[in-house]
Amino acid sequence: MASVIEALRKLSYRFPTGLDGEEFEKQMAPGGSDRGSCLLVVAQLENELEAAIEATIGPLSDEMRGALVEQDGPTATFARKITIAAALGILGPNLRHNFRIVRHIRNAFAHARVPITFETPEVEAAVNDLHLINPVPPYDTSQSIRMNPESRLFFEEVVGAMLVTLHGYLRRTLREKKQNPPQAPQFPMP
Repeated sequence: MASVIEALRKLSYRFPTGLDGEEFEKQMAPGGSDRGSCLLVVAQLENELEAAIEATIGPLSDEMRGALVEQDGPTATFARKITIAAALGILGPNLRHNFRIVRHIRNAFAHARVPITFETPEVEAAVNDLHLINPVPPYDTSQSIRMNPESRLFFEEVVGAMLVTLHGYLRRTLREKKQNPPQAPQFPMP
């Protein structure tokens, strides 16, 4: 029988269904807590980053996937996923900058011992340091115009653009791998 901790870990990595998406939208609706909104949207972003890493690496067995994401694995934390994604060329400098800031904002919401919102001065300053990236190639931040004066809405807009960018990368990578499958090793195997 699986322990309660193992059950929670499996819950964390379970893929969403259509009904889950509807509930996610309800929880993200205006009027909800800033803390909940941040944690939900960044969890989605982290999951998309993990999918992009896996698509780049290639198909993984359940055992290998577990070794990557478990407690001491190279992609066990959001910070490690960001570093690996940058090393693999998934993230350019602007996107990596955004991921770093978003991770710290998420950590503040997750661990703050005092009530915080997107209007808390430290959070607002971090949100102001984000770059709205055009999620469609060619990627460009030079024309970054902040359309939403509210920090929460701008944060959600930036993270949304990051999600679209990652999803586009994921689709292109999977399409390329389908068109050009890896070749078998050319040397004799023992």
